Amino acid sequence: AETIAATSIPDRIPQIEVAAGDDVLAIVIRHLEPLSEADIKLFEDLGPHTGWHIYLQPKGPDSIHRIWPLSGPTSLTYRIGELGLEYRFEVTDFTQINAQINQKMVLAALDLLDFQGTERVLDLFCGLGNFTLAAATRAAEVTGIEVSETMVQRVLDNAAHNGLENVSAVAFDLTQPIEAHAFAQAAYDTLIVDPPRSGAKEVLEALPMKQFARVLYVSCNPATLARDAAILIDRGFRMTHLGIMDMFPETAHVESMALFVRSGTRG
Repeated sequence: AETIAATSIPDRIPQIEVAAGDDVLAIVIRHLEPLSEADIKLFEDLGPHTGWHIYLQPKGPDSIHRIWPLSGPTSLTYRIGELGLEYRFEVTDFTQINAQINQKMVLAALDLLDFQGTERVLDLFCGLGNFTLAAATRAAEVTGIEVSETMVQRVLDNAAHNGLENVSAVAFDLTQPIEAHAFAQAAYDTLIVDPPRSGAKEVLEALPMKQFARVLYVSCNPATLARDAAILIDRGFRMTHLGIMDMFPETAHVESMALFVRSGTRG
């Protein structure tokens, strides 16, 4: 705050984003007008003083660039030590906001799914592979689906980084019709769904569901989870487990995780 107040345009710096890895913290400073050379020097000096990576954003997301340090890797990392996984991500990538809760959530998901090593898993809204890679340490094969080509490449890069050869990923907008897409016709037995706040209504209504024995649904919006749970129940599943995680402390928002199994099978 003191650094921003010392700039020539403190009222034209409306936003600072923070991206935290296990080893490095990065900040992205959005500024609506050009910074003076003295302003830039203030931020450049902030880097070595704090150890933070410093980025500026003069316009849209494509304008984000790092001013300190000037060289070296730009990727941040987070780890799930129990699984021996290290995830690499860029400062502009979406990641879960609470690293400690995310680690517990991923491990809880694996406990619920109790993979035996033969399962074929479809992971929808997979992001950079948060659940995809974790599932791949226990299941036979995992396919992640995400709308962004950049994030799909991140899944593949992270799989290679962790020596996982049983991971594939496809770029596709899951709000669009899926019937003709190859992944919708392939044989899977486990479905993981981690959608945005709007939920997964379209894909759950369109996806052939008879192949799935289990569905793990991770939600940041209880209202759309309740709506989509009704879709799954109508399509032959029953909820066997439901938990809530305080992913967003001191806010009204919570993260939920529910396991559905096909009716007539053991939960």
